[in-house]
Amino acid sequence: MNDKRRFRKQVIAIVCIGLILPQAVMAAPAAANRQITDVALANGGMLSGQVVDQQGLGKAGVQVVVLQQGRQPAYGRTDHAGNFQVAGLSGGTAQVVTEGGQGVYRLWTANAAPPVAKPRAMLIANGQVVRGQAYCDPCSSGGIGQWILPALAAGGIIAGVVVATSDSGSTPASP
Repeated sequence: MNDKRRFRKQVIAIVCIGLILPQAVMAAPAAANRQITDVALANGGMLSGQVVDQQGLGKAGVQVVVLQQGRQPAYGRTDHAGNFQVAGLSGGTAQVVTEGGQGVYRLWTANAAPPVAKPRAMLIANGQVVRGQAYCDPCSSGGIGQWILPALAAGGIIAGVVVATSDSGSTPASP
């Protein structure tokens, strides 16, 4: 009887570890502190910038989206050299997003910009877009991820068998 209890506790511990492990393995890394860059807008609230790849070459035909709190998104597209212009913006913090890259900028109107403000925004598109929090490249290419579902299924089956075959020691109420 004592062996059954010990076995049951071991199975429960294994199932609990199996339920906790996938979340720890697949948790997204904490976002790095983003540096906010000061950028001066041209007259008319025009933001100019360039989208480049990791080698510094301009990326042509990339859509650029500028997000400012409380405002509709503003859109632009890069030319053959990766340059873009987005009009109708106002001063304040903005997130500039492209496929594979993003940046946070403090936009200044033309006459309010400090001397350190840059005339253009520079975005580096790394080409690796991660959506959601369940990204785990080693998991999808044959790493530990291929074992998570079978391990959980086996744990569930074992737990079900243990519960079904457990002897509580009580006799039935009716003969």
